[in-house]
Amino acid sequence: IPPFESNHASFLEKLPDGGLVMAWFSGKEEGADNVSIVLAHLPPKSTQWSKASLVARRPGYSNQNPVLFFDIGAYVLYLFHSQQKAKVPPSEDDAIVWMSISTNMGLNWTEEVAAFTKPGSFDRNRVITSLSGAWLIPMYFA
Repeated sequence: IPPFESNHASFLEKLPDGGLVMAWFSGKEEGADNVSIVLAHLPPKSTQWSKASLVARRPGYSNQNPVLFFDIGAYVLYLFHSQQKAKVPPSEDDAIVWMSISTNMGLNWTEEVAAFTKPGSFDRNRVITSLSGAWLIPMYFA
């Protein structure tokens, strides 16, 4: 199911219907122009993943490190990912984190918005909901 030559940093999220959704970055190589975030579904009780679909791509940039989070209270699937200017070897110094929202379990997505704009922002780990309901989004900075 990988659509491009290089595939890396997969992230798996269980959906409330029992299905799974997986996102990863895919392109020529890490840091290269047009490295994209792609996503595939494994429906409940199925053994066959869907064909990967493109969910984030921006010319001149490299998209990386997808993080999926299903907010059961809002019944919304979130996609966070880092994006940096394309260059090889890659540099995370100018990366920021973008966010898209899906209200139909990842079949369609809103337009991306910048979520964390401090240069060097990188996500990679699962979002955690605290006992108070606040989100904890582990990040690191270049």
